[in-house]
Parts: sequence; structure tokens; C-alpha cells
Amino acid sequence: MTENPRIEVDEKKIIRVAWKSVGFLGFHLVPEGSPGPSAADVDRAITGLRIAEFPDMPLRAVDVVNGVAIFTGPFLGSTHQPVDMAHQIAELIAPLGFEGSITACADTLGRRPRKRESFCAVMCSSAAAMNNTSPPLFEMPLKKNWDRWDTSSPEFTALVHNVSAWVTAHSPKKVVAGQPLSQAQCAPHQVARILSAVCRDTGFADVKFATNAGDRYAMFNMEGWLIVGTEIKSEDDTGEEVVRILSEWAPLYDFGFISRVLFGLPSTANQMAQGLFERPRDGDLSKDHEEFTKRTLPGIFPLQVLGPEHPDLQPADRWEVAPLAAGRRLVTLDQHQKWLKDRHYPEAELRALREANAPLLGKWS
Repeated sequence: MTENPRIEVDEKKIIRVAWKSVGFLGFHLVPEGSPGPSAADVDRAITGLRIAEFPDMPLRAVDVVNGVAIFTGPFLGSTHQPVDMAHQIAELIAPLGFEGSITACADTLGRRPRKRESFCAVMCSSAAAMNNTSPPLFEMPLKKNWDRWDTSSPEFTALVHNVSAWVTAHSPKKVVAGQPLSQAQCAPHQVARILSAVCRDTGFADVKFATNAGDRYAMFNMEGWLIVGTEIKSEDDTGEEVVRILSEWAPLYDFGFISRVLFGLPSTANQMAQGLFERPRDGDLSKDHEEFTKRTLPGIFPLQVLGPEHPDLQPADRWEVAPLAAGRRLVTLDQHQKWLKDRHYPEAELRALREANAPLLGKWS
């Protein structure tokens, strides 16, 4: 492999970030001086480049604030496998006149407290999910790629549009997007393209942004599950922003709920933790969305959105029901503010609610 003196490959950073991000990595092509080639030009140059274990998964380039990013993975070989690919990228883009460096995407919003909380709107859209009636990926032979989202579906496109519009509406001070542990700074108008490309190629994508009211994030998690979170800056925060999102986006998903968790908590199942009560594992949540999310519930929550096939929650006098679009309804417990403020609900009272709704909980009753 011939070294190009005009292109520096930051091997140490690539190895470090690839290790921290469990093999999923964004390559950052940082031009020196002139703007450098566009993402479209880079896309054409890297056509045919593949990770050896995933011959059917193309690499795609996206524009970011300072250059171009290529999000891919997982790298399952040696620690030098992503370095080798960086050198291959360098060879392919050299004819474009690129001068600069190829490093790893590792941008953040800056130093933040290690322990903080967020309100989250957690939504599951079976129509936006790939293979939504198949076993979870870890129970299947590894093949082609790690897709979890049907990026061609109208529901996925609309969800990405909504997230992008939400980011733009906040006029954020800084935005980073990409994979959960490898992200690049981007402009609000670049968010939709990044989320779509990363979900299509590696299956899960994140965007985080800073506002005067605290940090915000959206995580396209496992098959069909989207988590939208807002940082809690004071105890006066009642989560109104995520409740509004849950209500306005209701036609695009089957079931949703509000949680209060550690900021950026990535696991969908951990959003559902309620003391010692049984809850789904992440693997359970990737199975049979049609049945699981349209007709049953994974738990009882202070606020949840139910679909037209969900029966009403019991006892009826404990729940306020507000109709939403497309036959959905927002169902709110009479003590939801206390539940969210205290971060949990008294075990005896939660047990009584679960017993009253045992048929709706199914295997989680």
C-alpha cells in the first residue's frame, strides 16, 4: 500500500476510537486549506470498498461541518483492520485532489457532568423496522449487514424528518451525529442525511445537540425503537417537551411511553426498568413488533400512548385519556407527576396496576 504524502492517516486515534466504539467507526476526512471533495465525490470514489466480513454492505459518505464522514462497522478482525481501510480510502480519494488527514470521528458536546438525568419519549414503529417479524439478529446467522431500520419506509423518513426539524427548531449551539460512540460535528441541515445513512448501513444512529435549556438527543436504537431525550436541568422540569413529541409523532408509531433515566442511557430495555418487576431484554424487543407493540405492553408507565388495538388501562378512574391522531390516545396516570419526580412508583401501587392490567401485559404480567 503506497503512502500518500498529501494525506495523513491518524492511526493511533483510529485504533483508539474503534476499540472504544466496539468496532463501529466513523472515518473523518478533514481537508487542509481548500474545502476538499464533496460527499458525493467521495461516494463515487469509494464505490466497491467493503469490510471483508460484510461484502454486501457499501460504504457511504456524508457531509459534516469540517469535511466528510464515512460511518461503518463493525470491524471484527484485528485492531489494525480499520487502519488498513483508512489507507484504502486515502488511495481512492487521492485522485480527487484531497489533501489533509483521515482520522476517527470523536466529536462531543464538550465536558459534561458524569451523572445527569433526562426525560425520554420512547417509541416503537413496526412499520419503520426491518425484519420486524424475524428473530433478533443475535439469534440469526450473521449475514450482509446489521440493518435494523427499513429506511425506505414512509414512517422512517417521517421520523428522521421530525428529528431533524426538532434539532433545527432549537437553533442549537452545537450538534454531533453518527454512531453512538463515534460522532462528528454537523450542521442542523446535515442531520437527516447522516441519520438515514447510518441507520441504513449499521442499524443504529444518534444525534445530540446543546441548547440554552440543556442538552437534547435522539437515538435510533434497535429495530423500530426511537428514544428522544431532554436533559433535566431543575426539578421544575415536568417533561413537557417529550410529552409534546410523544403526542405529535403518534401516527408514526405503535406504542410509546415516557421515562426518567440517566442521560443518554442507550438500552431500550433499560428505559423500562421498574424495580424487581420483570421486564423485556433488548433481544425480546426486536421480535414480532406487529403483535408485541400493537396489542400488548412491556410495562405500565406514568404516561403512554396506546394504539387502536390496545384495550383501555384499568382501573379506568385512575387514567386520563386524551385522543390523538390516527386512533392513538395518550393515557396518563392520575399521579404521573409524582411518579416522574420520585423516579419510581411505590411497589405495592405499581403491583396493583400491573395486576389490574395483566391481560394487556401478556408474558410480562
